[in-house]
Amino acid sequence: MESVRLTFQFDRKEYVKAVRRYLFACRTITKRDLILLSICLPASILYQYYFAISLASFILFLNLALPAVAIWLLYFVIPPRTYKRTAQLREEYTYVFTLNYILVEELGTNSEVDWETYVDLWESEEFYFLMKTLRKYTIIPKRAFGSPEEKKWFERFASMNLSMSKRLL
Repeated sequence: MESVRLTFQFDRKEYVKAVRRYLFACRTITKRDLILLSICLPASILYQYYFAISLASFILFLNLALPAVAIWLLYFVIPPRTYKRTAQLREEYTYVFTLNYILVEELGTNSEVDWETYVDLWESEEFYFLMKTLRKYTIIPKRAFGSPEEKKWFERFASMNLSMSKRLL
């Protein structure tokens, strides 16, 4: 097989799920963060309610509330809002993966991208993430592959061209 051609379109739910998976994969949000916040934030509120509202307890509350708000925004607010506001995410994507390059067809234009643009391939149960940098990546849903053979060829092309190995999430 000389190339793998994928055509797909994201729906809101799928895009949000992929971005949330990425947030945990790159450790922007960790389970430890969630556990600590879910214990410490209510404890801080209860302390203020039952004992006293002091400057120290208020500062402790703010130090816990600000990260909680940031995580809430990153996980619940930003991904759906990004999908809603970015028309390009609702368009149909076509990628043609070959041994030497990736042909990207979107919005009526074609562009040829070198594999060298990407450094790593991350894989989850439902998605591939072609990583440019830690914050720039391309999401490829696995449902877009027509057969397991196409997946194998895609992974082969990636392994031959990317400097780092595949990372399972």
